[in-house]
Amino acid sequence: GGDEQDGLYIMRADGADQPERILPANQDVSFQPWTWTPDGRAIIAQRVSRKDQTPSMVLVPLVSDGKEPRPLLTSGAANSMPAFSPDGRWLAFTSAEAGSNEVYISAWSPGGGLGRPLPVSKRGGFHPMWAADGRSLSYVDPQGRLITVELQFTPSLSVTRTLPGPDVISANPSSVPRGFRRTPDGRYLFLQLEEGEGEVTRVDVVLNWAQELRAKLSAAKG
Repeated sequence: GGDEQDGLYIMRADGADQPERILPANQDVSFQPWTWTPDGRAIIAQRVSRKDQTPSMVLVPLVSDGKEPRPLLTSGAANSMPAFSPDGRWLAFTSAEAGSNEVYISAWSPGGGLGRPLPVSKRGGFHPMWAADGRSLSYVDPQGRLITVELQFTPSLSVTRTLPGPDVISANPSSVPRGFRRTPDGRYLFLQLEEGEGEVTRVDVVLNWAQELRAKLSAAKG
């Protein structure tokens, strides 16, 4: 499937320039942009096999760098859902290296080097999300539960405590993260999709809605 215009594109947020394709797709694979690298010089994308839908993370430099995309991991196991720590020093991701999808953390080096992965989940995990202070990481387990692990970075990276969170009900836990995000204060924003609804592309947040509601009710009574 696909056509000759498929691929990975970038464009200015203000719309001043036309979209620029930095990586063409082909009949064998498609690409999903996932996150910018901390230095802003490359994108980590998921390369997805059109044959069996197996994802793998690839580092995609900008065209101006003159470098070719390359896999971040070379084991051949499915790997996906990369997430950088707030300080840009660590990369969390999901990998099936051990036979089932688990969450790992590796040290990140400029240029795309990964350190030895530390397993974070024990019984399966998807879509890691960092806390704003970088001291903890959350993920969804195969039962649809939200799990948070507290981390220690000295003298080496380790998990110090695992905290179960609320249940996130879904027939497919691997897709649950599309319906919620972690807020800067450590809480979560959940979105409930109705049957037949596609992926959420816009969220409108109303601040101080209670005060606004009271003001409108008061004006209606007057």
